[in-house]
Amino acid sequence: LTIRSEHVCKYMGCTVIKVKPLMEQQALTLFLNKVGPNIVQNQTLMPILRLVVKECAGLPLIIVVVAGTFKGEEDPLIWKNTLRELKERIEKVEGVEAKVIKRLKFSFDHLMDEKVKYCFLHCALCPEDYEIENDELIEY
Repeated sequence: LTIRSEHVCKYMGCTVIKVKPLMEQQALTLFLNKVGPNIVQNQTLMPILRLVVKECAGLPLIIVVVAGTFKGEEDPLIWKNTLRELKERIEKVEGVEAKVIKRLKFSFDHLMDEKVKYCFLHCALCPEDYEIENDELIEY
């Protein structure tokens, strides 16, 4: 069970287990696994890539989401601009949960396809563990 609020977990009688962020090398490995082989082999992107991973703060969900944003992108200028934007957004936010949300919003804002954004927003309206039928999602 993963949950955002300790209070809900305690109310349910669950044991709260704090999960520490990934270590730097673990975070880098996860990011590299998700971003794709063409990026891994591009040595000019590695310094920027390491800075992007650092901005993910060792949080696996954020690492996977941000890596998906960069999947297949080989233009160093896009990486640099996106890194700058990611840093600017996070600096304006206080609190750990707010920082997580800002990182996820950053990824959402970089989805290229409007239909994918609408699908994401529709899914976000559904309760946790709600089973969404493909036909229903396509209809919306």
